[in-house]
Amino acid sequence: MKHCLLTLFLFCSLNTLAQGSLEGDRLALVALYNSAGGSGWYNNTGWIIPGSPGDNPCGWYGITCRGGRITEVNLPDVDMIGFIPAQIGNLTELTYLNFSGYGTTEFSQGLSGSLPVELFSLTKIEYLNLWGHFFNETNVELLGSLTKLRYLGITPFWNIPSSIGNLVNLENLDFSNGDAFAGSGSITIPASIGNLKKLKTLNMKAAGISGDIPTEIGDLANLELLDLTRNFSLTGNYLLN
Repeated sequence: MKHCLLTLFLFCSLNTLAQGSLEGDRLALVALYNSAGGSGWYNNTGWIIPGSPGDNPCGWYGITCRGGRITEVNLPDVDMIGFIPAQIGNLTELTYLNFSGYGTTEFSQGLSGSLPVELFSLTKIEYLNLWGHFFNETNVELLGSLTKLRYLGITPFWNIPSSIGNLVNLENLDFSNGDAFAGSGSITIPASIGNLKKLKTLNMKAAGISGDIPTEIGDLANLELLDLTRNFSLTGNYLLN
């Protein structure tokens, strides 16, 4: 029993020490690889899985490090399938995360399930692109906690949360669906979208938006591009179909 407790203690201690370190970052990538079908990615060059403590992940495909920590994970269109693991929260210096990929095609089922709560602890993140995957509604309200975001891309299969209005630094917002199919026609836009005064592009093409376009969109004085095409349930906006 004492041996088992000592082993458990050492395991927990190593995990605690790994947090806030390059080793913690490496463990997050190992978890991602295992949960998101890494062995089937079209490019996983340099990824050493499971690897050993002390392996340096900074040369792995899609990974950028600065100051001895991972700051960017850029893995678009690698044919991810599975889910985002809770260990994503280890990447505490992350400013850029791109998992975008057209998971709605016959070639990839994409990521699904819930967005992990731990994702929303990454408060330094400025670019988040999860477009093209099938995340459910659980935890989407927490998107509003990532207040440093300048770019957000995600395909909604749920009503857009009112907390989106907290993202006051946002310049580009992509809630579009792919051209392969249009959304269900049951997604609404919250009035809080009018809080995004820095927004330059708003793409909701084929997202399945229904009902009225909130008049608060008219408050977006810096908006340069607005795409609401292929939303066939928009009330009274016939030119947008």
